[in-house]
Amino acid sequence: MTPYFDIETEYTEQGVVAHLNGELDANTAQTMSEELVSILQLASLQALVLDCSQLSYISSAGLGILLSLAKTCQETTIHLVLCHLQPQVQNVLEITGMIKMLQIAATLQEAFGDSTGS
Repeated sequence: MTPYFDIETEYTEQGVVAHLNGELDANTAQTMSEELVSILQLASLQALVLDCSQLSYISSAGLGILLSLAKTCQETTIHLVLCHLQPQVQNVLEITGMIKMLQIAATLQEAFGDSTGS
């Protein structure tokens, strides 16, 4: 049985929020990759926030997608932030050292640099 994974994209004045839902692994990485390619093609994109509040699992394939995304965003000066990390996903990022290569925020407001939000 293929794990469930979905992305809901929300366009805001500050940038794009991609709400990740389910398990990001070798079976679902292609779905995420295709969605991210279409998001990154937006000419005026300045910030991309990955809301991981409903991301329950990430495998090495998912980590590869994140690493590729981080590199692309750096090259194109798109501000990339992950927020609302679930403990199990944060643990994987810490164990692999990727937590040091990615910007992490606790909330969407923090991700977009709004210090008035919580």
